Order: sequence, then structure tokens, then C-alpha cells
Amino acid sequence: MTRHIISFLLFLILFIIEISFFSSLPYPISLTPLVFASSVYLLQHQDVNSTVLWLFFYGIGLSIFHLNIAPFEPVSYSIAALVAFFSAKHIFSNRSFYGVCACLLSSYVALFIMQTLFVFIQTGTSHKIIHWGTFFQFQSVRLLMMLILIFIFFPLAGRIKKILIKTFLLSEQQRTY
Repeated sequence: MTRHIISFLLFLILFIIEISFFSSLPYPISLTPLVFASSVYLLQHQDVNSTVLWLFFYGIGLSIFHLNIAPFEPVSYSIAALVAFFSAKHIFSNRSFYGVCACLLSSYVALFIMQTLFVFIQTGTSHKIIHWGTFFQFQSVRLLMMLILIFIFFPLAGRIKKILIKTFLLSEQQRTY
């Protein structure tokens, strides 16, 4: 139970940092998806399964605060979480930088496809004008910032694992090096 509370508090801290701090920074840095990158990184490389729920709660948080770029964000992020979980457990190696990047890329592509689909459906039903160039530029910059964030996280993997062990986010099986 303590692990879940700490995991949820860590999610809230990352969510607040992304929404309040990163979004106030200049253009390319303001689009850094800290929660998405952190959750997929922790799922893939550190095997913290509770971070799958982070993506679902992230979608809910974006919808609650009206920060979503597409309708039905909880659905989009849930599908991205399922793709990340399946990719992390069955497809990509969790020991390599390329495995983490591939898992991140596959889950982000799933998110991108779902958001594009929902935006396309929304434009057809509400007659809103969507600037697709801006939408694709936004998605591309977020992907680039996510990969840069993973590039920063990966060398710190040993330290992150020690912190997770101290905060009880890793189970006894995962504590072996």
C-alpha cells in the first residue's frame, strides 16, 4: 500500500512540475512531456509497473484542467499505456538505451495515432478548423523533447534505481542488481 501511495505522490509531483514549471519555459522546452517520458522509462528500464496508471491519470488530469490537445485524452493515454506495457514486457529489452527508446517511440506512436484520429473525428463533427501543420509540429517537438529527456535519464539509471529502492517503489525481486 505504501508503494502505491508513494507512486501516486511521485506522479503528482511530476505532473505539477510539467504543468506549472515546464509549460512556463520558452517554446521547445515547454513541450517536454515529463510524465509520459518518466512513466515509460520507469516501466521499461526500472520495471515499475504502477507507472502504467500514471499515463491514464495524466490523460484525466489533462482533461480536467482543459490542457488536452485532442478529445478523449484518457482513452488515448490508456492505449499508449497498454502499448508501452506490452512493448516493455514482450518486445524490447530493458537493459539497452535502444530498447527504452523503442518502447517510448512505440507508445508515443500509439498516442499520436489515437490523438490524430480523435482530432480528425472532432473536425468532421464540429466543423472546427484544425491547423494540421501546427498539430504535427507540436507532436514532433514533443517526441524530440521526450527522446532528449530519456537521453538524460538513461545515464542516471543506477542512481534512479537506488532512489526507487529507498522509496519502496521496487519490489523485493526487482531489488537485485
